Amino acid sequence: QQILVARQAIAAIGGEEADDALAGQLQAHDAYARVQAAIELAHNQDPRALPVLLAALKDANLSIRLDAVEGLGQLDCPEAEQALMSVFRSGDEFLRDAVAEALAEIHARKES
Repeated sequence: QQILVARQAIAAIGGEEADDALAGQLQAHDAYARVQAAIELAHNQDPRALPVLLAALKDANLSIRLDAVEGLGQLDCPEAEQALMSVFRSGDEFLRDAVAEALAEIHARKES
């Protein structure tokens, strides 16, 4: 919990230095730490988040996969949308609603 608060504080500061600090966490040993840092970077459209989020989609832990879907929904790039569509088509019922919401967010941003 403290790690998450620290990451959110770094993200709130903003700027390139904050993004670089978050990017440093993309190599963390803990999958949760990696994905949370990637979500914050995705919110800022930082492409460094994409590989971590794509890898997290295959994690055995459902919570990590759900977080990956959330992060991919923040990214405005074709690769994120394609990955979400692939998960949606896979029939993973645990992720289906979250993926639909993430895709809706992407499409809403495209329309605005």
